[in-house]
Amino acid sequence: MGRGKIAIRRIDNSTSRQLTFSKRQNWLLKKAKELAILCDAEFVAITKFLQENLEKGVVNSVEVDVLKLRRLNVELHFQKRSLCCRISSMESQLVSLAKDSENEFIQKIKSEASILRKINEDL
Repeated sequence: MGRGKIAIRRIDNSTSRQLTFSKRQNWLLKKAKELAILCDAEFVAITKFLQENLEKGVVNSVEVDVLKLRRLNVELHFQKRSLCCRISSMESQLVSLAKDSENEFIQKIKSEASILRKINEDL
């Protein structure tokens, strides 16, 4: 006799949900391994309960590596944002310094021109 169909909806009981997840995850990983062997392909599985399993100590090294890479990705994203802000700030400071330098240069040229005018008048 075959199994009856079940309604696909969220399981309210957390223990039952974890058990169902574990069983179906194992089934899915088994099928992925079979397909990988048959088709010479590689599979990566990322699961929702990864953090909970890590806390319980039931995690393989690939899952730990995935967690580390996720955290590293987030850290790099924040560092990138920070660097973009710093670059933007430095660019605005550079523009401001360039304007100040330009003004100083113009003032020097004007003062030299006035000195040259006076020397020319004296001649």
